[in-house]
Amino acid sequence: MNNIFSKWLYIWGFVSLSGVATALSAAPTLQYSKTYDKCNHAAKSSTNKQKCISAEYQRQNQRLKNAEQKLSATLSATEQKRLLDVQKEWRSLHTFYDDQCNQTAFDAENAPATSSKKVTELDCDQQFLERVTERANELEQGKVRAEYYLDP
Repeated sequence: MNNIFSKWLYIWGFVSLSGVATALSAAPTLQYSKTYDKCNHAAKSSTNKQKCISAEYQRQNQRLKNAEQKLSATLSATEQKRLLDVQKEWRSLHTFYDDQCNQTAFDAENAPATSSKKVTELDCDQQFLERVTERANELEQGKVRAEYYLDP
């Protein structure tokens, strides 16, 4: 009986690890520009990192706009309307998250010093960049995620 249980446990563990590996390999990687990678690697101060993020945000935002236009050109009029609604909802949600993060960073900056890691404005800007880059990836792949669109 113990031998059967051991085999079952081994098989279950292998299948679980295979599933995790598949899920991780399927996760999209963020496509930052080489210019950003070089800039970020060379940046020694928060101000320089901020400049890198700001410049990359401009590139990724343009990439997002281009992906939206390219995807829209392949859709019917009804689907184009849905894409516009989805993008409006995404932008609204994106702005909400950005405002929340900035408020958290402001509160952390003005709170009494503690030993825990605080959220900084730089952290917020990095998250903002990640969300725009991820959305550009989604639209380039033709994915219009339903959770951004509240009306089914």
